[in-house]
Amino acid sequence: MFHDDRPKIDIEKSVQDKFLQLTPFILLGIGLVYTLINYNSLPAQVPVHFNFSGEVTNYAEKNSIWFLTILGFVLTFGMYKLMRYPHQFNYPVKITPENAEKQYKSAIKMMTYMNIGVASLFLIINYEIVRVSINSESGFSLISHYVLNCILLAMVVVPIIQVVLTIRKQKN
Repeated sequence: MFHDDRPKIDIEKSVQDKFLQLTPFILLGIGLVYTLINYNSLPAQVPVHFNFSGEVTNYAEKNSIWFLTILGFVLTFGMYKLMRYPHQFNYPVKITPENAEKQYKSAIKMMTYMNIGVASLFLIINYEIVRVSINSESGFSLISHYVLNCILLAMVVVPIIQVVLTIRKQKN
């Protein structure tokens, strides 16, 4: 369960790494500002659930919009903090002192992009809730629907490809 035998090393972050790890907070901050600017224009009931087609299926009081914002920040912050402990992650290969730095960097990079993906999902959903509420529309815009699906697909497919490539490299 715990990987006490794995090397615990500090992974240095480049300027690009630092920027990428800050990006999810910037995205969520944009969503927060957008919500604050438009909050007084929201009706008493806002959409809180959408089906796979992006159509509204449930409404709640407008204060409920803050739950999504808070949840986005909590998840993003949690993933950001988790990146400090790459020696605790699961890996498709045995971690040794020789490959630890490379594997840890790769895992942190993957977590960084996953965090950006999660923050992007929250930003788009938050934007769409406000837009749909103000414009009295029945669901997501077509572009948001496609972007959400692409992000979700990438968040599932890219890590699988990365694991498969890592395993293949280890065999060669």
